[in-house]
Amino acid sequence: MHRVARRLLSAKTRNRLFLEINRLKELYTGDLETVRGEADQHTRQVLDALQAASDSAAAVKEAVVEAALRQQEQAMELMDALAPPVPPPPAAASSGPLPLASRT
Repeated sequence: MHRVARRLLSAKTRNRLFLEINRLKELYTGDLETVRGEADQHTRQVLDALQAASDSAAAVKEAVVEAALRQQEQAMELMDALAPPVPPPPAAASSGPLPLASRT
């Protein structure tokens, strides 16, 4: 404590001031701990909300991909149904089996 204050304040008054300072310090420290606890809780809630949003986005992405694949499959089926039939390959000129290589 400052020298002038020591001379002006009695030991009893200094002791009471010291106790009051400590009481206020504990009060505000406790409040800070409460604020920190609430901030931690809010941070956890925000992180949980972000995780839920991420999970939802992944589910939407999966649903969109599945729908696109189904749509592509349906389009291919429609094209197959509308396309003219493929003609058979041209027949070979000979009526019998192909000749084997001559044996020597």
